Amino acid sequence: MFVDPHQPDTDATDPAAPTESAAAQATTAQDEQPVQTESPSANSAEQPFTVVATAKHKGAQISARKARLVANMIRGTTIKDAYVQLQFSQKKAAKMIQKLLHSAVNNARQNGRYADNLVVAIIYVNEGRTMMRSRPRARGRVSPIRKRSCHIIIEIATASKTYHNQRQHQRSMRHLRQAKLARSLRLRAARHRQAKSTTPAAATAP
Repeated sequence: MFVDPHQPDTDATDPAAPTESAAAQATTAQDEQPVQTESPSANSAEQPFTVVATAKHKGAQISARKARLVANMIRGTTIKDAYVQLQFSQKKAAKMIQKLLHSAVNNARQNGRYADNLVVAIIYVNEGRTMMRSRPRARGRVSPIRKRSCHIIIEIATASKTYHNQRQHQRSMRHLRQAKLARSLRLRAARHRQAKSTTPAAATAP
């Protein structure tokens, strides 16, 4: 059989040219790809609270370490609970933070954003300047005195129902843990008393 060398071979296929089966597979793969949906943005989610007022006390004549003890006590609580805890606290920083909280509430009232569900959303204490003083000691020596100060910042906000539910759940779980701890201590004390009462009888037995 005579074959013309100038005539292209119809049986040979070009590997670079796409075939019908490859095109069909590519179309099927595109159809099987899942449709990506837009994820909701973080702003659309419900925020736990919205800040309504801020108050700052700069240069408070107390160390930041002492003020943080009181700040940690009222962080995340409602305004009423914070007032109660600060009123019965014996610490010096309690009066300062109580006045600052009252100022923040007045700021919210003045801005027209006061509500009944206000909470202490953010409260933190930064270190201020330290004044160096000295005290004379024996043999002509001098011991340093550091008069520390701090900056107290408090922000109150309106809390959502989700936030209040979470706080209620945390409070109930804390009470449950305290009850379990008290019960275990009572049982341990009872076993100790029982073992102490039975030990002399066993020792005196023949």
